Amino acid sequence: MNRYTVIVFLLSISLLSSFPYQAGWPQEIEGGVDFSSPVLVDVNGDDTLEVLIAGNDRYIYMFNHHGENMPGWPVRTSNSPGPMETSSPAVGDIDHDGNMEVVYASDVGQLFAWEIDGTAVSGFPVTLGDRVIRACAALEDVDGDDTLEICIGTGVSQYRFFVYRHDGTLLFQKDVEYRVHSTAAIADMDKDGNMEIVHGVDRNVQYGVYAWESDGSPCTGWPAQTWHHVDGSPALADINHDSTYEVFVGSIDNRVYGWDYLGHDLPSWPNIVGSGVYEGIVSSPAIGDIDNDSILDIVIGRGIIQSSYGALFVFRATGDTLAGFPIIISTGSITSSPMLGDLDGDAEIEIIVGCQDGNLYGFNPDTTTVTGFPISVASSITSSPAIGDIDLDGDVEIAIGGMGIGNDSLYVWDLSVAYDTTRMPWPQFHHDPRHTGRLPLGPEIAVNEHYVMITKAGAVRSTIIKGPLLLPADKKCKVFDITGREVEPLRLISGIYFIEIDGKIAQKVIKIK
Repeated sequence: MNRYTVIVFLLSISLLSSFPYQAGWPQEIEGGVDFSSPVLVDVNGDDTLEVLIAGNDRYIYMFNHHGENMPGWPVRTSNSPGPMETSSPAVGDIDHDGNMEVVYASDVGQLFAWEIDGTAVSGFPVTLGDRVIRACAALEDVDGDDTLEICIGTGVSQYRFFVYRHDGTLLFQKDVEYRVHSTAAIADMDKDGNMEIVHGVDRNVQYGVYAWESDGSPCTGWPAQTWHHVDGSPALADINHDSTYEVFVGSIDNRVYGWDYLGHDLPSWPNIVGSGVYEGIVSSPAIGDIDNDSILDIVIGRGIIQSSYGALFVFRATGDTLAGFPIIISTGSITSSPMLGDLDGDAEIEIIVGCQDGNLYGFNPDTTTVTGFPISVASSITSSPAIGDIDLDGDVEIAIGGMGIGNDSLYVWDLSVAYDTTRMPWPQFHHDPRHTGRLPLGPEIAVNEHYVMITKAGAVRSTIIKGPLLLPADKKCKVFDITGREVEPLRLISGIYFIEIDGKIAQKVIKIK
């Protein structure tokens, strides 16, 4: 493809959308992007967001907001021909050194961890002994040592789930009944002070979803039975305000399941989405209150790979279907995971999801199409979208990967609506850059490496100060800026900050110099 052809092609594609491209985008990736989803996160502390993704050319990319490769990137996952990369990078400060690391499990069975300059973290890569297909690493402090563990399952013949420490040593591994395509969700589900880890398996021999305690023992009541594959990744949320997490995930058996933390079916769950193998679920759910009624909604796509039985379902936490749903899309299946965020500045939250017909769809909670959507992107989309203000200009950008002939790219569009982090309940695949897969409990603020969200239920007291910030000496206190980055209390410049006291966000502070 010569330069003139590229210019004409990009111009013709941009005319299909009501939204302009972000300056410097799209970026062409040879071979395209399959199931890998963009991760938006401030890696280098400059308050703008980097965009990370895995390409089918066996490279992991890290672009700045201008679409330029960051120093040391891209990095290669393998020199071997064969399977394509379908996982997504995870980003977090795994070793608690104040700097981000990028973690990725490759399709040739290597678990990588890189510093932000692209050099390998000591102890990595780790050989898993089997390929990884679609499962992403999930990062969380599982054992309470202030560093992040890496949770990942393997996908072809080994049938194991691993938890590694930040230095590449093994915390524990578990044998499961079949291959793991599911990204783990992690939270203190039962309010016992310890983290639990939940993931699906790709074929139901007897059990479809497993849950492990932080020491590797099975959680009480788990594993839970489904009637077929669980390709998708569980999502965790407190739907009944009891401060424990419920678990939601779809299956190829045409059901969306909802369990409490003991593995019991929730009232009015599971719910049927179709019949026959082509109407099963590969998509991973997103959770948020999209219609502003103070009841959480579970949003999920339908259809297996390359089918024409696509549909978008929204279930209220009570199990009933939101009025007007499902939306049927007979031109392709939805294996992409939906994202939830404010795209038009109204009182409700919109749904953004990719489809294998090559379109990126945007829907309002009343099922009407968001102005400017659908966007014709590629011949197929299995990647999940991500929403953020990547250039810190105050408005919304949307990113997604595409796959097709001649337009294999990572796309970013610039929307004119103001970006409000409090109105982005599920902004990227598996919720956040660490892929924790959980919606914050009750009135808490979720602080996940440069991502901050205040739920509607959480009224946070605001204080305006002009002098130094004084914190109680007898409490464990942390201060975060509006991007979620921890900062030194004595070095605050003018801005908005959140104070965490003994693990809970207690106050919003507006610093005036």
